[in-house]
Amino acid sequence: MDDALPDQVYGALVALNGETWLLPNAAIADVLAFDNVELNTGSPDWLFGFVDWRDRRLPLIAAEGLLGLPIPERMPRARLLVMNTVTDQVQAGQYVLVAQGYPQLVTVNERAVQQDWSDGLPERANTACRVRIGSNSALIPDLDRIEAKIASALVRVEATSLEPIELPTLLS
Repeated sequence: MDDALPDQVYGALVALNGETWLLPNAAIADVLAFDNVELNTGSPDWLFGFVDWRDRRLPLIAAEGLLGLPIPERMPRARLLVMNTVTDQVQAGQYVLVAQGYPQLVTVNERAVQQDWSDGLPERANTACRVRIGSNSALIPDLDRIEAKIASALVRVEATSLEPIELPTLLS
């Protein structure tokens, strides 16, 4: 059995409000329109609600809130990314992330990606590192930590049972 790492992997640049995430392409199970969303009030603010996907109810996450950034009120080109988990902490095995458009597929190899903290920005919460891939700057999220936060929030939500609300200006 060959344990050598591949020379390249496929990734996806995911536009957020004010940042970009670089994710492994295999982490994204599906890309959906911003439809059939059950939005909720409650805490934490980054847990928007839930999405029904393939007869399953998955948590809907605003990545900006996890990064300590303001959560945008208007998302005209928003897409929903169904994310495969990398841990077993989120019981459903998947969650849904709001993105500011379709992911951009990229090929990632050692020459193409360089760690980059040169812009002087502070390290973002729930981030493994910042990289430069071509002319793009992107954050690599700490998916283990993010999934632990999601799992913890879902336990609290189930205990308090969030109430559905009307769709805000997110979809305008």
